[in-house]
Amino acid sequence: MSIETPIWVGIDVGGTKIEAMAVGLSPNPMGSVRLPTPDSGPEDLIEAIEVAARRAAEASGRSVEEIRTVGIGMPGQIQDGVVRIAVNLNLHDYPLAEILEKRFGRPVRVENDVRTAALGAYHWIHSRQPIHRLVYLSIGTGVAAAMVLDGIPYTGADHLAGEIGHAVVDPEGPPCACGGRGCLEVWVSGPALVRQAQEELERGEPSRLARLQPLEAPAIYEAARQGDPVAQAILARSGRFLAMALQWLALTWDPELIVIGGGIAQEGEAFLNPVWEALEALRGTSRVGRELFQRERLLLVPKDVPVALWGAIRLAQAADPAAPDSL
Repeated sequence: MSIETPIWVGIDVGGTKIEAMAVGLSPNPMGSVRLPTPDSGPEDLIEAIEVAARRAAEASGRSVEEIRTVGIGMPGQIQDGVVRIAVNLNLHDYPLAEILEKRFGRPVRVENDVRTAALGAYHWIHSRQPIHRLVYLSIGTGVAAAMVLDGIPYTGADHLAGEIGHAVVDPEGPPCACGGRGCLEVWVSGPALVRQAQEELERGEPSRLARLQPLEAPAIYEAARQGDPVAQAILARSGRFLAMALQWLALTWDPELIVIGGGIAQEGEAFLNPVWEALEALRGTSRVGRELFQRERLLLVPKDVPVALWGAIRLAQAADPAAPDSL
């Protein structure tokens, strides 16, 4: 391993893709790659992660031998480098960090993907303005949150802190994959929006969405922008449930910022406006609500800021005493 030219690699493992990024002593990305996530078992997943790290190093003009440490964010319950359960990746009590350390011959840190993204968001913001308490809410295929306090993600007793997607917001609502009913996730996630649109179309509601197949969440936002009443009603309902969740997070943690990321949040103002309208209605004339819910305390992650990869880089650098202390 070269001491003169060290690099650190961060890897974001998702259900469909694996992304890797390398950085050196300068806080700028040097090289990045994207690979499909294999669905053929843990051995192939390990191989894909190793390939992603090597290609990220090569894309930066370096070799894998120059990697000092590796950080990995991935979905599931992660504890001390062990994947306790990751349903979409078919892993259970799998010692991922230990196996990868033997393959790489260097330290590897593994953490839950939402906490990793929260860590990346925290350091991205902290490098621009002082911040101590941040809540990150991820809304995409699933829904989850994470709290970062002075640069340290809060995990909870069972490393399940932040699974707000499975908080019940409507006891009479649709069934959730977790076994409950009316969870936040079944109303506000990307697949939830699509399900609601399909239900409305099956009821015969006139909508431009009927012409779109396959129907996906971005199309619902685009239809809402164009004045489609079905799409607007779906997003207004989603906004009400999200406003409830944001109220819980703000009152529980009292963060300086609530940062919202994930695929759905990339819809920008089309996403935020119905949520903000619902928050305005919730807070009413409450003085507490007025102090907690100010628009500048809600921040959407820009599309060009890969907070999950930056968080994985921070995991890698935290395992190396010689690493720089900033992104």
